[in-house]
Formats: sequence, C-alpha cells, structure tokens
Amino acid sequence: MAVEGATPHLKRATPVIAWISSGLAIASIWISVVLSSLLAPDFVSGSQQEHLQLVAWGDWVWGLVASALVVLAVLDGIRLGIAHATPWVVLAAGVSLVWLGVLAISACTPALVTGTDPTRIPLAAMGVPIVGVFLTWFVCTLVKTSFEQEAA
Repeated sequence: MAVEGATPHLKRATPVIAWISSGLAIASIWISVVLSSLLAPDFVSGSQQEHLQLVAWGDWVWGLVASALVVLAVLDGIRLGIAHATPWVVLAAGVSLVWLGVLAISACTPALVTGTDPTRIPLAAMGVPIVGVFLTWFVCTLVKTSFEQEAA
C-alpha cells in the first residue's frame, strides 16, 4: 500500500572519486608507516650497543588511528551522498602530504645521543606519527565540515 505524496527511497551510487581518494589516503598512511619503520634510526642503548627498532613497534598503532579517522570522514561523505570532487581531492591530498612529512621527518632526523656509552634515542621519529595523527584529524574535520556544508 502506497502512501500518497511519499517518494520511493532511491539509493544513490557512491562516486568513484570517493573510493579513489579514500584509497589514496589510506595507502599513503600505510606506505609511510612501513617506510618510516624501515628507515628510522634505531634506539641504541647499553654497553653492548643493542639496537631496538622502537619506531617500528609504535608506528602501526598511529597508522591505525589515522586510518580510522579517514574511514570515518569517508563514511560521512558517502552517507551524505557528496558527489563534488573538491572535498574528496582535499582529503586525499591533505592526508598524503601529512604522512609524506611524517616519513621525511622519521627517516631524516638524527637521533638524540646521550651518555658515555652513547645511547641514541630517535625522539623525532617516535613523536612525529603522533603529530601526523593530529594533522590527519584536522584534515578529516575540515573535509567533514565541507561535506556537511555541501549537503545543506
């Protein structure tokens, strides 16, 4: 039985740009996490100068958090049916630039050296993924706000 004046529920197709941009954003996060885990300086301590890949142990956690932020923003855009390409491109470009910066800082900054048995602590490489998560949150919040304004 049809209700007078009611329109049937139409399902809109998700635009291809949404899938491409979300894939690029998440791929850039994980490429950065893997490469920074491999290229970051090791934590070196003790009289035996033992090497620990401390950055590799922690980066994947921050990659998961950043990926979750991107997925939440993408789901918001898909739910609102945003077909305009600009916010999707901003999402992909912004997240990719943030994590390219994370990779560059992790791989290129020197470790802090302290003590008579030189202990080397890769402080910048350990801290920059946390900054990357905050910047990813900022980009995703900006894009979600754009989604909401476009839907209104």
